[in-house]
Amino acid sequence: MSATFFVRLADRRDVRRTLLETSKAAIHCLRAYQDLVRVRGEKVAAIERARQELRGLTVLLNRFEKLLPELSEADLSSIRLRPPDQADKAVKGKRAPPKSQVSGIAERLACIERQLGEL
Repeated sequence: MSATFFVRLADRRDVRRTLLETSKAAIHCLRAYQDLVRVRGEKVAAIERARQELRGLTVLLNRFEKLLPELSEADLSSIRLRPPDQADKAVKGKRAPPKSQVSGIAERLACIERQLGEL
């Protein structure tokens, strides 16, 4: 019974190259897995932030609905909205104040700013 303690390698360079290639492939797989775990964590955090914001919006919407008066169908039918073309005309009808008013307001604002600067 002879025990073999040593095995001779025919091509040492080939064994080293294959070992390095498999190690490199393992490292690439580990990095890809690490990136996947990081992206999953970011995704979970983003989903949690969105859920919290949605909860806050739901609370605000519920508060808003409680503050609104209850209207019956008759009340809703009596409310008449202006057609869109009339609403546009109302906005177009507004004009900027005359130059003299604008300059007067600008002077008063400058005076207030100077007074605040002195404080």
